[in-house]
Amino acid sequence: MRSSRLSLSLQVAKKLNKQRLYATRKIGTPFLDNCQIFRAYNSNNEQSGFLGGSHSRPLHRSIRQDGIHRPQKKQNVRDIIQSCETVQRILDFCQQHNHEMLPFHVAACWERASHLIAYRKQDALVLQEDPGRLAPLIQTTMTTVEKMNSSALSMTADGIARLCVRCRINADSGLWDALEKRAMYIEKFSFREGHDLLWALAKSGRKAPAIFDKMAVEAMNNVETWGSKGVSLTLWAHAKTKNYSPDMFESMSQATKMNLHKFKEQELSIALWSFATMKHAVPALFDVAGTNEVIKKIPNFKPQELSNTLWAFAKLGHASPDLFDAVIREVIGKLHSFRPQELSNILWACATMKHASPDLFDAAKPHIINKINDMKCQELTITLWSFAKMDHESTELFECATRVAIKKLHEFKSQELSNLLWSCATMDYTYPELFDIASRDAIQKLHTFNSQALSNTLWSYATLGHASPKLFDAATYEVMKKINTFNSQALSNTLWSYATIGHAASPEFLDAATRVVGHKVQQFNSQELSNTLWSFTTMGHASPELMDDIVQEVSKKLHTFKTQELSNTLWSLATIGYPSPELFCSVSEEIVKKINVMNNQEMSITLWSFATMRHASSELFDAALPKLIQKMGTFNSQNISNTLWSYATMDYASFDLFRAAAPEVIRKLDSFKTQELSNTLWSCAKLGHASPELFDAAIQNVVSNASDFSSQGLSNTLWSFAVVNHQVPPEMMNAVSHEAVQQLETFNKQEMVNTLWSLAVLDGSPQLAIPFIRWILKRYQEDENCFSSVELKQLHQTLLWFTSEHANSEDTLDLTKMADKCYLDFTDGEELNTSKLQTDVATAFRSLGYNVQEEVVCDRTGYSIDLIVSRKNDEQEVAVEVDGPSHFLDDGTPTGATTLKHRQLKKVGERPLLSLPHWKIPKKKEKMLEREIESLFS
Repeated sequence: MRSSRLSLSLQVAKKLNKQRLYATRKIGTPFLDNCQIFRAYNSNNEQSGFLGGSHSRPLHRSIRQDGIHRPQKKQNVRDIIQSCETVQRILDFCQQHNHEMLPFHVAACWERASHLIAYRKQDALVLQEDPGRLAPLIQTTMTTVEKMNSSALSMTADGIARLCVRCRINADSGLWDALEKRAMYIEKFSFREGHDLLWALAKSGRKAPAIFDKMAVEAMNNVETWGSKGVSLTLWAHAKTKNYSPDMFESMSQATKMNLHKFKEQELSIALWSFATMKHAVPALFDVAGTNEVIKKIPNFKPQELSNTLWAFAKLGHASPDLFDAVIREVIGKLHSFRPQELSNILWACATMKHASPDLFDAAKPHIINKINDMKCQELTITLWSFAKMDHESTELFECATRVAIKKLHEFKSQELSNLLWSCATMDYTYPELFDIASRDAIQKLHTFNSQALSNTLWSYATLGHASPKLFDAATYEVMKKINTFNSQALSNTLWSYATIGHAASPEFLDAATRVVGHKVQQFNSQELSNTLWSFTTMGHASPELMDDIVQEVSKKLHTFKTQELSNTLWSLATIGYPSPELFCSVSEEIVKKINVMNNQEMSITLWSFATMRHASSELFDAALPKLIQKMGTFNSQNISNTLWSYATMDYASFDLFRAAAPEVIRKLDSFKTQELSNTLWSCAKLGHASPELFDAAIQNVVSNASDFSSQGLSNTLWSFAVVNHQVPPEMMNAVSHEAVQQLETFNKQEMVNTLWSLAVLDGSPQLAIPFIRWILKRYQEDENCFSSVELKQLHQTLLWFTSEHANSEDTLDLTKMADKCYLDFTDGEELNTSKLQTDVATAFRSLGYNVQEEVVCDRTGYSIDLIVSRKNDEQEVAVEVDGPSHFLDDGTPTGATTLKHRQLKKVGERPLLSLPHWKIPKKKEKMLEREIESLFS
């Protein structure tokens, strides 16, 4: 009879186990497939008593449960539970037999109920609407929990977890507290009971650190017997609940590595996922997991297993190109079977590891677009982030994603919203509606943003130039509150965003940022140092102490700087005028090495910085020349202007460079801003490059845009035409003068003096000069010593033109006193440099019998005349100017200063003037000199 009962029990067990497997597969449980139904009844005594024949009398045999002996009440209770076809019948049964049920009966009820829920959706819906229906079963569980053994406890926990997950409800916390309390009193769990209990706790979101610590010790002591399934589930549960036990994870990693061939695909992916989730790096294990032994099994992996595996490798930054390639091939072939989360994680892994996979991204695009309405916020943002990180163009995907995101933007968490905006900005996709709505939404939840989310959000708005003053104002408070949690990248990007968007940050904000940057400056990499320095400079908040710290750090890490970072660093130091000759010398050497990889903007900014700081570096300027000339056709207006200005400022004459630049300036003249044009013209004039075609082309641009010029631009432009002695038509002269009058109060002394001097050289209408002379006279009357010696000399030439050349009389202008001071300064202390050519000419005149005086001051004009030549016994004198190379432009045209001197000596001086250009004076010069001088005497 006993053997027949045993045989019957085994048959029933097999039948019920098949039902359990069917239910498990039907719900598609991703991680667990546990056989628990008869775990509480493994002994022959239990089987015969619980599943015995048709007799209903209670058995007198007792069952031991943790030392407690209780007689079984009825031998068909289990059959009744297993025969229940609805959850409600189980609950009714519990309510009727509450006091008669034993712990393993309760466990069977939870197990049966969870299986029914798997394929009876109506039961699940009923419990969703009214979880209180579970009260009879919960009450029965609470009354028996203290008598549960390890098997009943793990079986009960597993059933509760499965039922709650499938019904999407939360179990009563008191119930879980009771189960956890009982678990701590049970001395030992089998490996299956242990990992089932941990799974249930993790699946139900129960932290239970004491139980996890206890099971971690149990797992380490018996790791050899736990098997691949036990190892993977234990790791998963600890990772899911963030119960980290380094020793246990290390022990499990060794076991996993040694027995990797025994792991099924799901078990392996779960184990790798767990190590990655807890950031427990085990390179040796991941190396083995990326070998051919695993790669050849890839076709057997399910989508979630593929996703978890790649995600784990990427999370720990463990490169395995062959594994990634194999997985990608498999994904492309099975793309239709991937859920959005699985696919987004695979894309994320490829992007994070920068594993080039254009075929995957191309294949994924239409698949994602088809499912985009069903994607969760996190899946959507991770997908877009991956496309942006890989710089994989997908306008259609981003447009579809934007439309979906706008509808449910309020559902986005702070990190998701930040990633969405970052992705659009990185791909340069401008969606004003999205950014406007996102700005309002972000302000509401800004307190939930961490430092990275704050930084990325601000960076996105700044990168796309999408102004949002309210967002930046609100962010200022949050940044200041959390600024100590910002890492170097977040600090750098935040400062860069405020500077780039031009949002005025409060002094308190900038002071706080200065303090934190100073404390963390050693953690900054080259890009962060460069951007931070640029930001503080742009916002006009550069404390000397912080600059010292940053420059010191830049010097230490100079070899790691890219060319753009170098140029931006130099620009910042030059803009604030921070003297650092040692750094500039070091940077010069570094740039000379990298000159061939610098782009146009980097080269022009670098040269501009050296010129601005007046830091001579002939090596740098020499090395740059060939590339500048070669690439001049690709330069934009700003690059051309800055480059020419730099060479001119450093007095580095390179007419090949200027000849290459002139046609490009003419071709791109419409794109030049007024400052760029005035700087370009100034550079040509400064280095004596005539370029008549360029100056002709610039005339109309100046006339059309005169109102856009600053006072400095107006002054420099007119000065440039004067220096190269290029005729200015009346319409330009009138336009510039009119605009200068409008901006009169914005002129500084040097600009005004240069403007007047230019009018004198160009011999414009004296009437145009009257407002400017009044301006000069007023400043002189306020302070007679306000003008420098150079300015007084220029004013002398101007007044000579205004009062003597044109005999201008302005009753309201009393210029006598100022003119006298200018004349004295013009004639006093001027250093006279007699050239060898001048000496040779004087000697030649003397050899011809002429009287010769050298460096004679003309009383009327104040000019020093090179030679005064007269015949013997004749009072008539001729002024002779011996004009060397410095008196001419590169095309042989006299400079404006030379022309002005000659003109004023002829008009105002008391002697005829003979001008002798250096190229007209032959070696045997006597006959030519005699012929030229006699023509003037006659």
